[in-house]
Amino acid sequence: MNIARPQFAFLLAMVLNLCWAIPAEARKYLTREQAEKICFPNADKVEWKSHRYTQSEITAIYKASNLKVIDMGIWYGVALKENKVIGVLAFDRSTGKHEFIDYIVALTPEGKVKQIEILEYRESWGYEVRREGWRKQFVGKDSTSKLRLNDGIHNISGATLSCRVSPEASNAFAILGKCCYALLWCLLGGCQSSPRKTAAEPTTRLQPHLGTFVTVTVHTEPEKAQDAINAAFDEFRAVDALLSIHRNDSALTRANAGGIAKEELQAIIQQSFAIARDTDGAFDPTIRPLAQLWGFIKKEGYRLPKESELRKVLPLVDYHKVTIRNNRFVFGTQGMSIDSGGFGKGYAVDRAIDALQRHGITNAMVKAGGDLRVIGLPPGQPHWAIFIEDPKKEGQRVAVHLKSGAMSTSGNYENFFEANGQQYGHLLDPRTGQPVQGLVACTLTAPTCLESDAYATAACVLGFEKSVKQFGARYGMRFVLLPKEG
Repeated sequence: MNIARPQFAFLLAMVLNLCWAIPAEARKYLTREQAEKICFPNADKVEWKSHRYTQSEITAIYKASNLKVIDMGIWYGVALKENKVIGVLAFDRSTGKHEFIDYIVALTPEGKVKQIEILEYRESWGYEVRREGWRKQFVGKDSTSKLRLNDGIHNISGATLSCRVSPEASNAFAILGKCCYALLWCLLGGCQSSPRKTAAEPTTRLQPHLGTFVTVTVHTEPEKAQDAINAAFDEFRAVDALLSIHRNDSALTRANAGGIAKEELQAIIQQSFAIARDTDGAFDPTIRPLAQLWGFIKKEGYRLPKESELRKVLPLVDYHKVTIRNNRFVFGTQGMSIDSGGFGKGYAVDRAIDALQRHGITNAMVKAGGDLRVIGLPPGQPHWAIFIEDPKKEGQRVAVHLKSGAMSTSGNYENFFEANGQQYGHLLDPRTGQPVQGLVACTLTAPTCLESDAYATAACVLGFEKSVKQFGARYGMRFVLLPKEG
């Protein structure tokens, strides 16, 4: 989704605010789940997340758009197919003339409006907006579409944009709703921007890769920046072809099935095994059978496995049983495989940084989900300002000042389920088969992102005291712990 912030914000704002403008009959049409299926019928799942603004984000939004954010939160859903992003949904409950209106706007990865679905009206007139003909007016629109009410968009009722538009507004793009920026800042962590005229201002672009959103920010001349960022994104595509366990044609999938393991793949796996040894198996790249048993791979079908099932699967999780012989992986037990989930994104970030440096970039940041790495510094700044996600989703994000290297956050607050009054997260101890308890998240800094990615996972398994004792002298760590009962 390679969209600059102001243009994308204008696009989504146009759609959302024109929807807001038309009150409607008190009627429930669709549930959110039904709307998901209509908008993205081929999606394997839609992962919904919430975000609440910090004051610094509100200030930054105002500087970028002259929009004063009143509402503090947003719900957005990422539609995934085989772990690849195929679109984004924005949900909003906004006030019409008198009552609330619930609706969803679907966007393609290219930033075009795919469709709009009205979920529920509480107004007593304006029901025509539910008609397909009116909603289709928005389909295909993007950030370059210049629209005016009663010109590009047909106004079907007496209700107008009067309550939303200032007298100076010249077109729909001038109406900036809270949903557009909330969605955008949630996805990008507040760092998306347009290409600028000087190297002092950043150029940032966003694309979906490896099951998450990747942002690349560079400080250089705009023309130079675009070629470098393109090269960085190419590295993510290359790593996907190398390490994906969701592609039948990836080098890792073929090697897991007995095929030849190319030299680069062998080197990465050897490095992951070295980290497994250094963490006493708290990080183990053979953990996939265990994660599948609990239902964490596809984030559906969660279940509490029986003790007998754990005893059967645990022998399949042991990096000691894997050797490389004649350029092939040799597994000591049938059913074993190597999973790149604990280090793949980190490795991709490292390769992207290398690509930027080959293009002469000296000040940049690459971020893939919870993994990032920086080189140099923003012009005139003593550090990079990084905001760590709030596990409670209450907008209380922590600012970290990073001068160099990589940083990764692992936590149990995104992929989990509850059973018998207890929460079970996706961070599993490879040695016991049980989910990590008593710890919410760990943020770890390291020289490379492959290291920070893998060691952050290991730190969550080992816990605070053992992690600090074992490798605290080499890596910086920040833990979020659950309060002890009683």
